[in-house]
Amino acid sequence: MKTAWLFPGQGTQRRGMGAEVFDLYPGLIKKADGVLGYSIRELCLEDPDNKLGSTHYCQPAMFVVGALLFLQKCRNEPWPDFFVGHSLGEYNALFAAGVFDFEEGVSLVKRRGELMSEAGTGLMLAVIGPEVDSLMALILELNLPELDVANYNLPTQTVLSGPDKAIDKIAEAIEKRQLGRAVYLHVGGAFHSSYAESVAQKFDKTLDRYHFSDPVIPTLSNVTAKPYEAGTVRNLLGKQICSSVRWVEIMDYLHSQGVSHACQIGPGRVLDGLWERYQPDRNLTPISQQANQSSNQIATGI
Repeated sequence: MKTAWLFPGQGTQRRGMGAEVFDLYPGLIKKADGVLGYSIRELCLEDPDNKLGSTHYCQPAMFVVGALLFLQKCRNEPWPDFFVGHSLGEYNALFAAGVFDFEEGVSLVKRRGELMSEAGTGLMLAVIGPEVDSLMALILELNLPELDVANYNLPTQTVLSGPDKAIDKIAEAIEKRQLGRAVYLHVGGAFHSSYAESVAQKFDKTLDRYHFSDPVIPTLSNVTAKPYEAGTVRNLLGKQICSSVRWVEIMDYLHSQGVSHACQIGPGRVLDGLWERYQPDRNLTPISQQANQSSNQIATGI
């Protein structure tokens, strides 16, 4: 039986996350505090100033918790055949695969969160119900070429990025025509799209300061929906912020490689839910029902 471990992105954070592992790794917590300049334990467990909803603070918090949960899981279970992360979660997957160490990961994600929190341009909208082809036809009908697909989460769950007016227009059309649900994502900008290119360019300069090893276990890229090849980590991470998250293709690839069990490592179960609802070789839930069942399982990660 082949397995995959999945790491979620921003949007799954919650106060109290990581409580079961913080006491197990005091040395790593000290290192994280040194990189960040504040107590990561206090932020994750107490969040006294309500900062977990901010991209600036959320992204390092999610990385630290995911890294600690991964290390704990390794103590008790055999390693999987594949690592995969949804958007921000890809950094946890690469850490797990030995591409960079813990402190480097915290530093990378800290800078990523800072830059993305400064963007503040455009919106992201999750559309639940219409299949991608139908959604693209609607975009064409409404003459909204400025919209980009940010996340392909399920055949019936797609996230769009774009200017405020364009997002508002398609959200209104979906609701009025009763085509499905349109859910605004509170993420601070139109990421995973052409509108995030300026952020990606700034982050690209940050990547020059790091050395990246090749993954020791196959790790899938959000940009290509395939495992990282030798020497490609730096280039693909540079593209990730402004490229679509190709989650449906990633799940297709895992199935094609014989993966029969996938497990989320991190707060919540959003990626478990997507995996359970999309199993093309088993003919499980019809697509029309998937839209209803997954209504509360939106992968909003950036």
